Amino acid sequence: RLEGNRAYGEEDWNAAISAYTEAINVLVGDGRPLDQRIYANRSAAYVKKAVENDSALTFEYAVEDADKAIELAPDWPKAHHRKVNALMLAGKLDAAQDALDAALERCPLEPDLMRLAEDLRKAKGGGGGASAASASGAAVAPMGGYGDRASAAGAAAGAAKVAKRRQRHEV
Repeated sequence: RLEGNRAYGEEDWNAAISAYTEAINVLVGDGRPLDQRIYANRSAAYVKKAVENDSALTFEYAVEDADKAIELAPDWPKAHHRKVNALMLAGKLDAAQDALDAALERCPLEPDLMRLAEDLRKAKGGGGGASAASASGAAVAPMGGYGDRASAAGAAAGAAKVAKRRQRHEV
């Protein structure tokens, strides 16, 4: 996991994903319990990679890893935040709302999720523009700080950007 965190810090998303995958494989091979942090961190790396490559499939991997983190630690807000963030940045705002509703049932009044709820409302209303940091997916950090204001705002701005791009393609 630490090797993945190092690669993530260096913005080498592929190396981070590989290191987190290797960490999961080691745990499975040794018969040790799975660690939700590894799945949450790999989800964050997938989101960064998906934003860079505009890849719907990579966003799906991010959501799958967030789901696994939620399965392993259903009351851990960071896992829920990862899922909602990935769905928002993928432009799947209705699915993000469903995930957020489930998150708030498990983690009611969690401040970071409450801020994310506000940003999702704004994204669904089409408000807000994307800054360079938020458009790049800078909303995702592998450890701590998962729910800071920049994270939620970045997710909302990224979701709004994706929604506008999709509207242009539908017209």
